[in-house]
Amino acid sequence: MTPRSPEVIYYVACSLDGFIATPDGGVEWLAAVEVEGEDYGYAAFFDSVDGLLMGRATFEQALAFGPWPYGDKPCWVWTHRRIDAKPAPVIATREAPVGVVAQAAGRGLRRLWLVGGGQVAGEFRRHALISRHVFSIVPMVLGGGVPLFAGGGGREQLTLEDTRGFPSGLVQLTYARGPARTGASG
Repeated sequence: MTPRSPEVIYYVACSLDGFIATPDGGVEWLAAVEVEGEDYGYAAFFDSVDGLLMGRATFEQALAFGPWPYGDKPCWVWTHRRIDAKPAPVIATREAPVGVVAQAAGRGLRRLWLVGGGQVAGEFRRHALISRHVFSIVPMVLGGGVPLFAGGGGREQLTLEDTRGFPSGLVQLTYARGPARTGASG
């Protein structure tokens, strides 16, 4: 019996104009919505996932914030360079997203958090592997930077599942993969 493919959730904060970081990869602009006692559902979401997926820049940024913040959950990191002194659950990979999702399924994982960045998210989107998108839209226009999705890919219809607004101005939108793709690469 083939293991069931895990759900892949792209859970990410972005600016109003669709960027997840400044051109140099900075995320200091997210401080505008940091409110004591408000995690925008992050803790519950994190508890619901079995593994993580991210690019090298996102991995390095997570390490720069201090101790590894993701515990012992398996974490695949796409990179072409060796990772020195990586936390135990980190798996460096160059494999296609489909292969990594199959590895996760083989481990019995049911929900994967696609942390970012835009290159990895773009690859997952091109392969139609993202089941759900949770966009926390920060009331900020960056004017440029790292896009939510790098690269082309076809048009994709999503279905709105939930909308939540917060006093900070952040709006969280949850979308499920909708009907089949309707266009060719863009």
